[in-house]
Amino acid sequence: MSDHFSGDVVPDHGLLGLVLLAQFHGIAADPEQLSHQFGRAAEPFSETDLLLAAKHLELKAKIVQQPLDRIGLMALPALALAANGEHFIIARCDGDKVLIHDLKQAVPRC
Repeated sequence: MSDHFSGDVVPDHGLLGLVLLAQFHGIAADPEQLSHQFGRAAEPFSETDLLLAAKHLELKAKIVQQPLDRIGLMALPALALAANGEHFIIARCDGDKVLIHDLKQAVPRC
């Protein structure tokens, strides 16, 4: 994923997660183009920027705070924001097991 960015630029994991979700839905999306279009080349996308970019890509998007015991009721996959500010993708929920994709790692994990 980090091959979309060049040089010493720290990847915007929220934006990369949005691009992955768009590609999952068969929508072409390029993080560099979105960064340029939304004027965020030097800083990460905010929650509002991610919502606007998702709507621009014609994805349904909204911000929700979901209790852990209700994650199975969400439309998945979904982009999530951890308490520490890191973004990740919730890929699947099966009972008490949740498959997540940490956007800093190459493979999803339970």
